[in-house]
Amino acid sequence: MPPVAGPYLAADNLDKIHDECDNNLLHVAASKGHAECLQHLTSLMGEDCLNERNNEQLTPAGLAIKNGQLECVQWMVSETEAIAELSCSKDHPSLIHYAGFYGQVWLSFTFSKRLIEMFIQEFQFKISL
Repeated sequence: MPPVAGPYLAADNLDKIHDECDNNLLHVAASKGHAECLQHLTSLMGEDCLNERNNEQLTPAGLAIKNGQLECVQWMVSETEAIAELSCSKDHPSLIHYAGFYGQVWLSFTFSKRLIEMFIQEFQFKISL
């Protein structure tokens, strides 16, 4: 059988694929609610790609919040380094801000609760030292 002609995707090139809004594949999967695809692509592309921002300055987690894809957001925050987005940076608001801005009120509450739990754990750790 002759080799298949035409373009193909290699795992090492996936991070180079972007659409006209500068979304990478993780943005697209997260924004459409494809949690299993998001998980698989993250394992192939690496968690660093979760930090990329599109033309709206949204990461995949921020775009998932905007589009109401809460299962994807929950996975990114609980299982990846996207948890760092719960805190504000000098350049970008936190995921809690995005959740409030895009009307995802229960997600704002969930994130706030998670942040409080993290602060309590950190405080207890410092006391034990």
